Amino acid sequence: MVTSPVDRRTVKMINSVRAASDAGELTASECYRLLADERRRMTLDVLAGRNDPIDLAKLAVGIAAREDGVNDVDESAVTSVARSLHHVHLPKLSDHGMIEYNSDANRIESCPHRLDGLFSDGE
Repeated sequence: MVTSPVDRRTVKMINSVRAASDAGELTASECYRLLADERRRMTLDVLAGRNDPIDLAKLAVGIAAREDGVNDVDESAVTSVARSLHHVHLPKLSDHGMIEYNSDANRIESCPHRLDGLFSDGE
């Protein structure tokens, strides 16, 4: 039984990515691999509410704060998150068309048509 807002958002995200799979854009395996990592889910969650690009440093601070459950995060934690985003998670999301990532400028932008409705809490 799905009860918490986080659980509902995760279910909505899975359903949205499944819809992309059904449309032939992604295989089911690709969908599940994309959403398997919590850091990628957090990235999509942060980007889903934005209309403008975000820089890697700001995204890393936000994700590190969520992971640690605090507002004031340690610089080493932010650096670690930024590295994993830059080298692993952002390229993977970009390769599958979920985001646009300019690695030279360290700018990330959502692909709204792919993220529509992913994180709304409405039923």
